[in-house]
Amino acid sequence: MSPTEVAIGIGSTHLSSSAYVLNIGTGELYKVDGRSLNKHAIQENEFTSRLLTLYSDLNRLTTYAGFDLRQCTGHVTISLPGVALPNQQRSALVHSQSVFRGPRVGISILDDTWATYYAESLSMTGISAIAGVGASVCIADQGFRLHENYKMDGWGPVIGDFGSAFDISVNYFRTLNRKKDSTPEVNCTIFPLIKELFSKTDFVLSSPSHVQNWCDGVAASVGSEWRAPFSLTAKAISYAADAPMGTNSDARTLIIDAAARFSETVVLAVKRALSFDVAPKSIVIHGEMISWSCLYTDVLKSRVYSQVGVPLVYSRFGPAIGALLWSCFRDNVECLPDRIHLRNPDAIDLEYLQSVRTRALEM
Repeated sequence: MSPTEVAIGIGSTHLSSSAYVLNIGTGELYKVDGRSLNKHAIQENEFTSRLLTLYSDLNRLTTYAGFDLRQCTGHVTISLPGVALPNQQRSALVHSQSVFRGPRVGISILDDTWATYYAESLSMTGISAIAGVGASVCIADQGFRLHENYKMDGWGPVIGDFGSAFDISVNYFRTLNRKKDSTPEVNCTIFPLIKELFSKTDFVLSSPSHVQNWCDGVAASVGSEWRAPFSLTAKAISYAADAPMGTNSDARTLIIDAAARFSETVVLAVKRALSFDVAPKSIVIHGEMISWSCLYTDVLKSRVYSQVGVPLVYSRFGPAIGALLWSCFRDNVECLPDRIHLRNPDAIDLEYLQSVRTRALEM
């Protein structure tokens, strides 16, 4: 990658997306946010439209800075849920090529699990575990292989994703319904937190009486992206579970059980990795459940370490940063500038990015 070019990294979760542009020559970094690019939930035309919106927002920022994004872009990496297998990546690549049409631009597609792992490890060998709206664990064996043998769970919320935010949310409403059936009034101690959370959104789950009607009408009225806002239920449960012990036993039980289910997936991944002669020194973990709940994370770490003796390391950065670093390093680890200057407000840890180049050169 030439020092006059720019690198673009785009990453998405089930809830939202972010896009970064790094000017290799000047070290200037720009960022915009957008709607989710989750390939599990949106059609191809909607995917292309949202990607184009992100690109247009980035181009608007860089035009003010005096360079043409279309002419200067050297490589674009797009990381998102739903592209862990070859046919999924081919589909994402075709629609991305309709957006990024620069004269020298190259495009890479990475699963969000891999990009998050790369952001923390700068390696293509190891294990990455994401517990967010969905949940899956992937094994890297000297590369990010697109094969079912290298991915554990991630089947989607209907038949898998054990220990995910969606899994917790479903179990919460089951718990609530049982309490409602057994008493004249809803006395589940978690419910006030859920009501407060959803009363501030357009998502009508602020009363138990709404839940069945809403679920019955999911396919007809809510659309394909209902799982993400529904899964925010787990956020309120996480806060309740992390309160002082004994304050909310229902919430603690839901979180502990979910962490145990996800730990089973991680342990299975470690055992399979060993069969591939991949011996992970640590496992990179990320996702909403890791950031929402200390209890969930503690239980997960304890159970995995007790069973397979491998520590878990929390990744501070999601798929967008991993995608940006992949765009920079896939050709030349020296291309990341010595100093990076943020040109629009963001909470990104610049010290981390500025240390990445040194780390990569030492590996």
